[in-house]
Amino acid sequence: MTGDMTSVPLRAKDRWTSARMQQGRVLLDTDWNLDLDGPARDARQLAADAIGPAGVPIGSTAFQVSLVGGALQVGAGTMWVDGLLARNPADLSYADQPQISPLPTTGTWVVYLDVFPEEVQAAEDPAELLDPALDGIDTTTRTRVGWRVRVAAAETPTCGGATFPAALSTGLLDVVRNAAPVNPDPCAPPDDPRTQLPDGLLRIEVLDAGTEATARFGWSYANGSDAVAATVAGTAVTLAPSRSVTFQPGDLAEVSTLARREDRVDHGPLFTVATVTPQAGATSSRSVPRAR
Repeated sequence: MTGDMTSVPLRAKDRWTSARMQQGRVLLDTDWNLDLDGPARDARQLAADAIGPAGVPIGSTAFQVSLVGGALQVGAGTMWVDGLLARNPADLSYADQPQISPLPTTGTWVVYLDVFPEEVQAAEDPAELLDPALDGIDTTTRTRVGWRVRVAAAETPTCGGATFPAALSTGLLDVVRNAAPVNPDPCAPPDDPRTQLPDGLLRIEVLDAGTEATARFGWSYANGSDAVAATVAGTAVTLAPSRSVTFQPGDLAEVSTLARREDRVDHGPLFTVATVTPQAGATSSRSVPRAR
């Protein structure tokens, strides 16, 4: 979840099912998202309880794998996995999945379906999420069910001996904020809003695991939602026009591919912005910056 939101609307321990709007009140993004996430969580739990860990319609060959001419083929159809519905509209070759690792040529391997929820930002799909009438300003993000057909090494020809990726950690991070510095202005109000953090999520991502001395993490305001499409050529990165996202020398930027969620990588390569220059011929309001 990387949208610019004020808070997480529904945590695992919460029992909320919906939000009720009251007359004359302000509608917050948290309330709206809770009204979506509450029923969605219940529907996923219902599907998992009724269907089990995985299932397909009776007689369906959905996601059935077979070798055709030496290539691994994946059947079309729908399959439920842990309460999520994966859709494959047409027969698919394993190798046609974007940026997928090639199949191993030796050893014993198990083929499995990895299903996961994902959130899509405007920078990832501008044709669908950016309305030309708004001149490049984004509105909402969207969610969908993503999936990948993967292979895992196995010591025996059964699924039980396969070395599947480790489950996501359930560890928690304790964060303590230092006291705000005292404002020397005697006319400043006691609760000066300039000393407060912005009303939004701070995103903290573990970059490298390890000890206290070797582990690294990165953090950002706005839940890491400041993202723009980019093309890379050597050490130059050309950014798509954006009215809301700017970069300054010294900023730490992550460069990722559109398949980063499917790849389940911790993070993309991190770079420090050296210089930012407008592209020749660009207007001041819609500049196309280049970062090195």
